[in-house]
Amino acid sequence: MDHCSPGMTSVIESREMNPNDAITLQRMMGLEKPTYLSHFTAFSEPGALYNQCLAAKSDGFFSLFMNNQLAGFFCMRGIDQGYTKPSFGVYVSSKYQGKGLARMALIDAEKWCEKHSIPWIMLKVADTNNRAYQLYTRNGFVPTGRCTQSGQTMMEKRIL
Repeated sequence: MDHCSPGMTSVIESREMNPNDAITLQRMMGLEKPTYLSHFTAFSEPGALYNQCLAAKSDGFFSLFMNNQLAGFFCMRGIDQGYTKPSFGVYVSSKYQGKGLARMALIDAEKWCEKHSIPWIMLKVADTNNRAYQLYTRNGFVPTGRCTQSGQTMMEKRIL
């Protein structure tokens, strides 16, 4: 899906993740400063993103591109494990931070849910990640509790 605003020259798009993207993205995450990734705990094991991307049956994995450059990814996970509310996760390279990729990922995740007749999205966000928390609340997510494993705030949004 392509996104472009009038007067802007940047094009953000998402595509279904392929195995090569998964490998490159895992390397990109490995090069980030630990403080940048401190809120993103998924796929921290070597090869985890690649393995989950390949194994996905109903879960969705998508690469994010800015001006045709791989810039991050988002995923909708949990359906393959039997959950009715997929969990949204997003990683944007620090090089592309603040350029609207996470917002576009949310839009595309909602479209994906609509296409698959999935009425809810859930996510977890660290209380100290103010930027992400504000993004989610501005886009209709509401807090629903606290994850006992991570201590993060759980949020949900009704799509359908």
